[in-house]
Amino acid sequence: QELLGEEGYRVGAKILTDFFAKELQVYDTPELHPVGRQILECFAAGGTVEDYCKILPLGLE
Repeated sequence: QELLGEEGYRVGAKILTDFFAKELQVYDTPELHPVGRQILECFAAGGTVEDYCKILPLGLE
């Protein structure tokens, strides 16, 4: 990240976010487990690490 700078980091993050937004659509089906649905909704809403930990507590403090 230091070599790319802030702008490089932002561009890379956008590429990854766009990729996952496209790929995760495949899993958004009526059969999806409710926790999976929460995870997809969290992603779509731009969730933070803390938001994900509320869905799946990992015991990380």
